[in-house]
Amino acid sequence: MLIIDATIFAIITWYVEAVNPGFDGVPQKPYFFLQRSYWFGKNKIENLNTNIQTNFNDSPNVDSSFIEIAPKTLRAAVEIIDLCKTYEKPFLQRLLYCNFAQL
Repeated sequence: MLIIDATIFAIITWYVEAVNPGFDGVPQKPYFFLQRSYWFGKNKIENLNTNIQTNFNDSPNVDSSFIEIAPKTLRAAVEIIDLCKTYEKPFLQRLLYCNFAQL
């Protein structure tokens, strides 16, 4: 009986935390668990950009005083390319390019 109670409370907690996550979360719809996208994810890749800018020195949005040139011998451990925040109005869009090298 204790296992059944624990399972029921775990399911209720999972549902309430998803629908009403509190201050830091994004609430799900009350019927989120019935949607296929919740269980299987989305298969569609959106906004795939193949024109990736690799020379950041020519970019008008980048201040060259903040760029540190990495030695050629280091491999990039993490590479972030073309990360942007999209707003409803297109003039409020900035791109982020950065590499983190493993020392």
